[in-house]
Amino acid sequence: MRHSVLSLIIVTIIIGVVMLGVIIIGFYPCGPKIHDRYEKSPGYTQNIEKNIFQTYPTHNVPPEFLRLVTHLKIQNPEYNHRIFDDEEIDSFVQSEYPRYYESFSRISPKYGVAKADFFRYMVVYHYGGVYFDIKSGCLTPLRDVIHPEDSFVVTKWRVLPLSPTIPNEYAQWCIIAKKNSPYLKAVLEEVHQRILSYDSEVDGVGKPGVLRLTGPKMFKYVVDNQE
Repeated sequence: MRHSVLSLIIVTIIIGVVMLGVIIIGFYPCGPKIHDRYEKSPGYTQNIEKNIFQTYPTHNVPPEFLRLVTHLKIQNPEYNHRIFDDEEIDSFVQSEYPRYYESFSRISPKYGVAKADFFRYMVVYHYGGVYFDIKSGCLTPLRDVIHPEDSFVVTKWRVLPLSPTIPNEYAQWCIIAKKNSPYLKAVLEEVHQRILSYDSEVDGVGKPGVLRLTGPKMFKYVVDNQE
């Protein structure tokens, strides 16, 4: 497993997180002039499959996010790219991972973020490649981020960057892993068991509950315990 370093950028309204040239923001200026600076990359090999996965409730992606998606695809032409909507996600889990479908189905529709968390681990584990949140994009091509020998890459960032007492968490708006990664298999099993044994009084509800059951707190706990 390789760790990368995150720097925190705070702008007036937008908080962005940069990972070796990867940035997550709500809106990112990426018009045709930015696209023009990328050319078809020469062939190269790496352990991690060249797939990019993203999710959105429907295939009617808003323009501000669609611009990011278009930029990501043009910037990484050697990668296959796919957006899964909610119906496709449900169908994928039911057909490819029936073992997890019971726990996946227990997640209330109002907690779409938790379902998206569970799915992102599944799809990258199943195919290998890179998952990006729909509001994410790259400042540099993935070929400059992923090393040929990498099989699993995680990024660290502080929840409160000005407070050194708050431990680093692993960002999971971007997941990079080889197919059948043992790290992601362990994450899937942990999410599955946590959902089946969920107790609202112990695990919490709302955002705190999501962070513990499917989000970055759980993700870091499992990954750290695989080393």
